[in-house]
Amino acid sequence: MNLKLSINQIEEKIVSMDGDKIMGMAGCSADTPELWQIGIDVLPEYRGRGVAKTLVTLLRNETFRRGAIPYYGTSLSNLASWKTALECGFKPCLVESESHPDEKMEFAK
Repeated sequence: MNLKLSINQIEEKIVSMDGDKIMGMAGCSADTPELWQIGIDVLPEYRGRGVAKTLVTLLRNETFRRGAIPYYGTSLSNLASWKTALECGFKPCLVESESHPDEKMEFAK
C-alpha cells in the first residue's frame, strides 16, 4: 500500500494507492478550529484489508499533532464504518436522529 498525504492549514487528505489505482481516500475537515471531522471511502475490492483503519489512524494522529480533536461520524446502519471507528480508538458519544411532520397528528394525542 502506497500512501500520499496532503496537508494544508484547513484540511488534511490522504490517498492509498495500489500502483496507479486508488484504493481508498480519507479527508479531515475543520468543522470548527477545535473539532475536525474524518471521512473515509474505500473501493469495494479493497475493503477488509485494513486500508480504512490505516488511513483513519494516520489522519487521527495528524489531527492531534495539530492541536485539534478528531471526530468520526457515521450512520447507525453502516456497521463496517462503525468497526473502523472503534478499531481506530473512537468511542460513540452522539447519535443523530431526524423527525418528520406528524401529518396524522398521531403523536400529538
